[in-house]
Amino acid sequence: MKVVEIKYQNEAKCSASVAIWNYYDLEHFIPVHKGWGEFITLYESADTISFLGTMKSPFLPFLTVNSLVVQVRHDDNTLKVINTMLGVSVLSTIKITEIRKDYSAFEMSYKFMFMGWREFLLPVVEPILRRLVVFWNDRQWREDLPVKLRRQKVLRLGFKDFKGLPDKISERHYDGPIKNSLPVPRLKDSYANIPESLL
Repeated sequence: MKVVEIKYQNEAKCSASVAIWNYYDLEHFIPVHKGWGEFITLYESADTISFLGTMKSPFLPFLTVNSLVVQVRHDDNTLKVINTMLGVSVLSTIKITEIRKDYSAFEMSYKFMFMGWREFLLPVVEPILRRLVVFWNDRQWREDLPVKLRRQKVLRLGFKDFKGLPDKISERHYDGPIKNSLPVPRLKDSYANIPESLL
């Protein structure tokens, strides 16, 4: 087996808690991200989600690839994501560090595992893969950033899920720690819920 490791870093004006919420909010995947087609949630618990998704090729959008994804919250600010596509397994580690209040640094480390005959493709595939990872992450980041910033803003205004903002404008301020509860709560008819046929 040969491993190709690629890293990507960025920063955002949001708390680490909001960033974690963003990774577990499956409802935004299809409406926000151009790269995702349909997906089916397979499993969900307090720290783990698994789904089967269809991804569009960044350079050839008419081509799609199925990907099985398992995401685990390793600790308060670290996620481990395992997925497969085109017979290649990928282990991703996402570390989110709150540098200062409501401002976080992100480090994504991808380990692509090439086994068997796929090892021989590395000289051709690796340079393309490195460009592809940066391209994909840049696009995902641009699409996700407004979601993170909006969530951060409304939580600082005292927003509560399924309740909204405080009625009195004078009470629309919250300066305490932002916490999240996993799994992210959803409405009963959300397309991101596990299909009844799989329960």
